[in-house]
Parts: sequence; C-alpha cells; structure tokens
Amino acid sequence: PRPYPVMEDTGFRRAVALGTRTRTGEPGPRYWQQHAEYRLRASLDSATRRLTGTGTVRYANRSPDTLRTIAVHLRQNLFAPGAMRNELVPLTGGVTLSRVVADGAALQPAEDSSRTGVWTEGTIAWLRLPRPLAPGGTTTLEFGWSFIVPPDGAPRGGVDGETYFVSYWYPQLAVYDDVGGWQVGQ
Repeated sequence: PRPYPVMEDTGFRRAVALGTRTRTGEPGPRYWQQHAEYRLRASLDSATRRLTGTGTVRYANRSPDTLRTIAVHLRQNLFAPGAMRNELVPLTGGVTLSRVVADGAALQPAEDSSRTGVWTEGTIAWLRLPRPLAPGGTTTLEFGWSFIVPPDGAPRGGVDGETYFVSYWYPQLAVYDDVGGWQVGQ
C-alpha cells in the first residue's frame, strides 16, 4: 500500500518554522506545553440527580503568547436547550455556573469578548481575564457549578435510577497549543 500524502496546515507549518514542532513527530527545541493543576470537590444529591461542585485551577502559561481569554469546556452543556448537537439528547438545563473568579476578581456574565467577564458559546465558556496572562505567568481560577445528571441512554453518562455514570463533570480548561491556539472543537 502507498500512504496518502499528509497535508500540512498553516498552523503546523508555522510551528515547524518557530521550532516548536518537527516534521519527524518529535517536539521541536522550542516546544512548550501549558499546565493546569485542579483541586475539585463535588457532591451528588440522588433525590434530585444534581451534581454540585467547586474547584480551583492554577493555570501556568508556558507559551510565548499573552492570553487575554481562557477557554473552558462545559461538556454537560450538551444537555442545555439550544446547544448544537448531532443527536437527540434529554434536556437537563446544562451547567449552571454559580461562581467564576480569576485571581480573586469575580467574573460577571458578559455579552462577548469586548468586556471582562464570562460568556458561553455552546459547550465552551470563555473567560475574559481582568489582567492578561503574560508568558511565564500563572493565574488562579475558581469555579462553582452544578448540573442535573441526564437519564440513562444519554451520550457518555446518565443514571438508570440506581447507578450513576457521570462523565465530564467539572469545568475543564481547553488545550492551548502552538498550532491552533485554543482547541475548542466539539
């Protein structure tokens, strides 16, 4: 068999030129990788099927880029009314964010990226930081959230009345990399 040609996209070519990637698959001499450290607490109320959690994330920006926004996956928003999806799913309301804090400053709901705050696009929450996160810097993020566990048969989780299969249960920072920036594809 003959292998198909591999097509390089613009981001990958740029990363090779900058020395963060190589065409051999090995990391380049200037390769970097972000780092997130989570501390999470959660409880599950079996009478209401509601999972409630709090968490702190210490995020280190090891990239050469100044980050003004941070992308956070809220995968339980698959079950929110109006969310884009490829199949029918039970609607549970998705994730309710009760608290979002960046370095001690509470982030309020925002319409879009023009203001400091939080806005949601489907299963992604965008956090516009009060202060940009410089290369080599860290930020501490705090979250409070809850959601109703969907019934059995929901994609990748659910409850059958007795047993809970809970997946994607906490706000998870998206990957930020040297090829495409924030990886927020569904």
